[in-house]
Amino acid sequence: MTSSNLDEFFEIRVSGLKEKVARDLLEPGPDGLSPSASLETISETAHEIVDEQYEVLNRALLPELAQAGIRFLARDAWTPELVAWVQRYFNDQVLPVLSSMGLDQRGPSKPAASPNRRRKRTAK
Repeated sequence: MTSSNLDEFFEIRVSGLKEKVARDLLEPGPDGLSPSASLETISETAHEIVDEQYEVLNRALLPELAQAGIRFLARDAWTPELVAWVQRYFNDQVLPVLSSMGLDQRGPSKPAASPNRRRKRTAK
């Protein structure tokens, strides 16, 4: 939730501030900070938030998951065989579900028939 909100904040607010800086629009916002000062404050706060997220992940969530038998393998422990397996698994099992091809086996060139365009059968 926090990451999603942070992403949206950066997409909207931070991009607007960066645009103001790029155009040399230095008028302070309602908080009295210039766009550059706002960006600096946002950067400091965002880094604190992300640091806290990693702290919770590494010191609380991952150890608790490990106690439950769920372990995450560190990237430096990945073997070439494991990487190949993960790539195959993703391409064969995950990607088809994420793409429209996986959801509609007719493929992109065969649109679904509209209910309004179906022929009605009438009894004789």
